[in-house]
Amino acid sequence: MNYGGDQPIIDNYNDYTEEVLIKYKRRIDRFINLLQNETKPIILLVRLPYAEAIKIKDFFEKKYNKINIVVVVATKEMSNPSTQFIVCCDPEKNNVWNDAAIWNAAIEKGKRLYQENINNYGYKRRSWKLF
Repeated sequence: MNYGGDQPIIDNYNDYTEEVLIKYKRRIDRFINLLQNETKPIILLVRLPYAEAIKIKDFFEKKYNKINIVVVVATKEMSNPSTQFIVCCDPEKNNVWNDAAIWNAAIEKGKRLYQENINNYGYKRRSWKLF
């Protein structure tokens, strides 16, 4: 096994290509269905620069008329309070890779922001979906 760079994770990774494609197609189809559902809020977890998270949020707003998306972005940058529903977190700040407690705190913050502003958009709270 190898987890670095352009190297395959396992030597016979080609044996699993079809299975992986089927799995990711299901995930993509599920995500597209959620985007087309006007009432279900989505929390999108990403590892990108803050500026790219803004672009993703803007894309979903324009392409799918989906304003009920909260983007939680793993970055060392700070959130801009004027950018609605984008929460920054640094899940490596305690020198632990992908610290779940930090992610969870940011997700909860995103939910609170959404709940506090939900009436402005006429949405009712539904169950959350994480992607």
